[in-house]
Amino acid sequence: MSTEDGAPSRLEPARTRPDPRLPGYLLAGLGALVAAVASGRPEFAALAAPFLTLAAAGLANRDHHEATGSASFEQRLVFEGDAIRGTIRADWSGVAAVDLVLAGSRGVEPVEPTPATGWSLPAGTGPVTRAFQLRATSWGIHDMGTLWIRLRRPGGLVFWEQKLAKAPSVRVLPRPQRLKRLLRPAEPRTVSGFHLSRQKGRGT
Repeated sequence: MSTEDGAPSRLEPARTRPDPRLPGYLLAGLGALVAAVASGRPEFAALAAPFLTLAAAGLANRDHHEATGSASFEQRLVFEGDAIRGTIRADWSGVAAVDLVLAGSRGVEPVEPTPATGWSLPAGTGPVTRAFQLRATSWGIHDMGTLWIRLRRPGGLVFWEQKLAKAPSVRVLPRPQRLKRLLRPAEPRTVSGFHLSRQKGRGT
């Protein structure tokens, strides 16, 4: 399950969610059927048929997807302002339209792709590899987030979401100029209640 070496993994089982179009199809189809029964007009039932057919076809193919993935970086020790180049890899079973996103990265901003580190892929098969680039914006040891995948069969009205892999952390060092400012000794200050004696005291 670890991605420190870039090995493919998956963090948890996939969750299924309905496509946003599914409730609309069902509502339109069932509404037309109710109208046909209430009014005694069969033409309303004919209007229901296309919507219910689309909903049934979209729900017919609910085969479980098997997916794995990983995220890795060329360097894991950089300076503030440096580019951080990385690669995501993902694979899945069968043909599916796929969305991939690296979410939750801290201390960085996306450069390519932007504004989010994500990709929408047309229906196809895996595996796929995608390069990306971030910019370090603050120093520290940063969590680089989690790789997510969302899949949908062609024509399907159900999609699967899954956490694939946790990206390795990256250590960002302050620039030498900032480091000098951070390490610069503070100016001496007089502390209230503390005074140097001008007389020599008795020794022991």
